[in-house]
Amino acid sequence: MRILALCYPTSNGKLHTCGANQNYVLLATHDILRDLSRGGVCVEVVSLYQPVNLTLPSGMKISSISEATLEADVYLHMFRDPSEPEVLDLLQAWSLPPKLTLNDAFKLRDHSKWKYIPLLHQYGIGAEMATPPQTVQWEIQTFSTRISSDHQWVETAAFNNNRGQYSDRRGRERIVTKFIDNATNGIRSFFRIGYVLGRFTTGWLYMAPAEQCVIKSGTAAHSVPFDLPSRHHRALRIVFHELGVDYCHFEGCFVGDKLYVFDINAHPTSSGSTLSFITRDLVALMIEQLEGVLNKQNQ
Repeated sequence: MRILALCYPTSNGKLHTCGANQNYVLLATHDILRDLSRGGVCVEVVSLYQPVNLTLPSGMKISSISEATLEADVYLHMFRDPSEPEVLDLLQAWSLPPKLTLNDAFKLRDHSKWKYIPLLHQYGIGAEMATPPQTVQWEIQTFSTRISSDHQWVETAAFNNNRGQYSDRRGRERIVTKFIDNATNGIRSFFRIGYVLGRFTTGWLYMAPAEQCVIKSGTAAHSVPFDLPSRHHRALRIVFHELGVDYCHFEGCFVGDKLYVFDINAHPTSSGSTLSFITRDLVALMIEQLEGVLNKQNQ
């Protein structure tokens, strides 16, 4: 199987680099590419941003458009979400021959909480959007999130990428929903799980003291492996299909057996103390699912 992975690794209009000497290209999904290659998949990485004369931290080469061979079975879009307008312009100008495409940038051009929070709520697995009174008192902001003092509302960033350069997003950078308070017996929790082509990975359940209203994986007091109960799979598959999301990390929590999903990251960071485990499962499932799809196409 051959995969053509397309990326646009920039920050503030410049090549996004990392490493002690800034000698590697920083791409949030780079471990997915590495693990695909380790799994026997022929992966060609192409940057729509030019020029790129550095490798990924794994040593994988990044080709330019002019170097791309295009001998691929599958296209893998690894752009930021929602898709940056300049990426869509470049893709349209390049006009690649049609192929099976995962996380198609054109389908994810409007991917944000403004789109998926109401959809999750429609299927009974998401919080309700809200307009709090102007008199609402907010607690100190933590990790781009703030909770109202009465714990009725939560305000978060609506876009995964928004650096002020996109006029259509101005005034919509933040979104407010009802706060889902799942603190029980002094403990608050949330989960992160990987999804790819209808399948779910084992993820992690993160826990912290109840007074910590905004939990992140890096600040959790404790974490354990976690599998999402299968009774919740169907509604999520429908939502991901409607959103055009083929692979992602998503986050949520439970109040009793009631599921609430509050974040869907279609450009998931793939390395970290717990994220790397999700990545390995996600890649194994991706290979299995793609081989099945391609075999059916070739019959």
